[in-house]
Amino acid sequence: MLIKWIRCGVKKENKLLFSKGQEAWSTLKKTEGFIGQIGGWNKENPLEACIISMWKNSICYENFMRNVHDDIFKKSNQEKTYNKISVSLFNGSSMYKESGFTNTMCNGDTLKVAEYIADLTHPKNELKKCKGRHHSRISLSWR
Repeated sequence: MLIKWIRCGVKKENKLLFSKGQEAWSTLKKTEGFIGQIGGWNKENPLEACIISMWKNSICYENFMRNVHDDIFKKSNQEKTYNKISVSLFNGSSMYKESGFTNTMCNGDTLKVAEYIADLTHPKNELKKCKGRHHSRISLSWR
């Protein structure tokens, strides 16, 4: 599974336009290897939109980026609605089977996200909270 984590800084006057533009991304459901996407506004920073999308693997994601992304982006009219963007990609296996993960995301109403790093020098590869400017604790609500 590949997870894409997107954060966009949006000016207050553009929040509605940005949200409306997100509707164009619903066509992702027709894209091979796309599992799902969820997003919302960061409760601690209400001018930050946060989106998480899940892909079957990096090959499907790269195919989407090469052949589909730019068309959807143009149709979304989001280009001028945000003033900064951060995109991170994560590879790894999910703790849930795909159907369980999708069910969890569909039936929940809040997603809490914290970024961690693995200490590969430690025998147990312990996870430690990121420190400095990359540390994030995000709460998203979507109902």
